[in-house]
Amino acid sequence: LIIYDRDDQIIFASRRILSYFALCETKIAVGTRLRDFLASLYDCQKVSDAQSSPHDVEREDWIADRLASHWKERSECVEHAAGDRWLRLMKRRMPSGMGICVISDISEQKKREDQWRCDIERVQLTEEILDTLPISIFVKDFNTTYVAVNKAGCTLMETSADLILGRTVSDIHSDPLASRIDAMD
Repeated sequence: LIIYDRDDQIIFASRRILSYFALCETKIAVGTRLRDFLASLYDCQKVSDAQSSPHDVEREDWIADRLASHWKERSECVEHAAGDRWLRLMKRRMPSGMGICVISDISEQKKREDQWRCDIERVQLTEEILDTLPISIFVKDFNTTYVAVNKAGCTLMETSADLILGRTVSDIHSDPLASRIDAMD
């Protein structure tokens, strides 16, 4: 959390910021100009990024862009910090001119989103593979409800997947055939 006055002087900064950025404690001291804090932030990120890739934006342009975002009534952004760290910066400028910036570490959330995205891609690829197989495939869950069917299965049943999914064998077939299918399963 950083709170700054209408003259962009820091009046409060949580020491927790030091765990997010490799900054000297004097850079978040009361009375430090927001511009100086941002310059230090740019410099520490440039040092930590030196082995991967340098900033694409010149120092003064980067600082000016960040200062402008602090002057908006409301602003929120997500930034990739050093290493695997992702930060959400929520900024608010009050009518009195006072500003607040809340910095949150969302690295775990980002990892879960990336994992979710990979899982979705894997499921889509699996569905594409199953749909191209020439044999009928029906997938049931633990409650023996159909949860997947490929195109060959729909062709065999002469119906669409929507009419199969979410149903059980007894919902689709008559009792003698449904009993035999259940026994095979």
